[in-house]
Amino acid sequence: MSQWKRFKDPSGSYYYFNAVTKVSSRNKPKEYEAWEQQKQALTSPVFCLPLCNSWHLVICFNGSKFYYNGDTGVSQMKLADEESETLLGKMDRSLLSLLVGVARGFTPRDGRDVYQEVYNTLVELARENKGVAEAQELETQEIETQESEAQELETQELETQKPEAPEKPQNVLISGYLSSSDDEDEDEDEAEDEGERSDNAPDAESPEKEHANETVFMDLLNDKDIDPYSTWPLQAKKLLDDPRYHLIPDEKREELFQEWCTQRFEQQKNTPQEEHHPDGDENDDDESTDLNPTKYHYLAHIISKATITPTTIFSDIKKENKKLFKKLQINDQLSKKEQEQFTSKILAYYKRMDLAEREKIFKTIIKRKLNFPPKSDHLSSLVLKETPTDSFELETQLLEIENELLILDEQKNSSIQNEVMYYVLGIKDKLHALKQVLKDNYSI
Repeated sequence: MSQWKRFKDPSGSYYYFNAVTKVSSRNKPKEYEAWEQQKQALTSPVFCLPLCNSWHLVICFNGSKFYYNGDTGVSQMKLADEESETLLGKMDRSLLSLLVGVARGFTPRDGRDVYQEVYNTLVELARENKGVAEAQELETQEIETQESEAQELETQELETQKPEAPEKPQNVLISGYLSSSDDEDEDEDEAEDEGERSDNAPDAESPEKEHANETVFMDLLNDKDIDPYSTWPLQAKKLLDDPRYHLIPDEKREELFQEWCTQRFEQQKNTPQEEHHPDGDENDDDESTDLNPTKYHYLAHIISKATITPTTIFSDIKKENKKLFKKLQINDQLSKKEQEQFTSKILAYYKRMDLAEREKIFKTIIKRKLNFPPKSDHLSSLVLKETPTDSFELETQLLEIENELLILDEQKNSSIQNEVMYYVLGIKDKLHALKQVLKDNYSI
């Protein structure tokens, strides 16, 4: 890289400055000119590969890439064509990497023509995609044709079966059809029969029965060892053998589970701290006071419980957990912009990393950013204390440790509250990982 840098003065003229010698010049130095030519040569295209919709992948001498559209003449660093992205996604990544190496000067030992291999593969994949698209289009057309023909036949059949206008009064039977007045009478009779049946026999789908089933299902959640910090697919496995589980339709169970979790956390927020500790007399007054959680504590918890797919966005999280957002007062704690920005950043970790990888990230941020306070007896006892199974005690223990580490409120380490990586774990997993870090740091 050249020691010379080019700058523009207020008049719009260029001048050159040597960062080492501190010399400036109006004339372009030979060293800078040579470096400029070398840079231009390195970024010159070497390979051009066809994609879809007139887009091409261009690979330069230095291995850099950009995309070029032959119809519009546009060149850009990011590909903005879904079909082309799908096509590249089917390519062997190692083969593309080898082609980048060839562009930089690497020569394969077997003398293979890597460019031609990549080119032929892309062409073949494009043909397959086109064939699949055409087949799907033909199948769609065939289905539409069949539906159209079926509808036409049905119409003809109905017209054929349509009775002729009655010659007799409309209050008598004609060719097996009832008059309109008879229809109304029959509807009234059916309504009366339905009313009698509903009065004399319980309706399984009545609101009262449905509410009773929901109450029984909530009791089931309370009776079993259900973790409100976990997700429904995991917790549902604990309930399959209980008859009460099958009282509720499949699509309703997860909704009731989320409502149950909401109630638990609402109760947690409104329960005084000392109620979680029957032996609270052993602690001083400062330790029995309410502890305010970190800035993104509850929003991060909601995300950890959500169903996350590669396409999940903030609105999906909020729609799925609408009641939790309201009960935990997320809108009162964070602005909509803060919610969206935080969620999008956290989702990137959940989509690309498993639990072990996120735990490693969390431990890294703790070790690098936390100013560990002197070890105290209370902190040591918290670290050694068994991790609770009760959700209230679990969250309380986490808040107590965070308070001892001076993270809560405006204490010494409160800046860590703004670190996104501090929230890549759910409450239960965070407590477990935090204890491990503290054990290692303090040799507990």
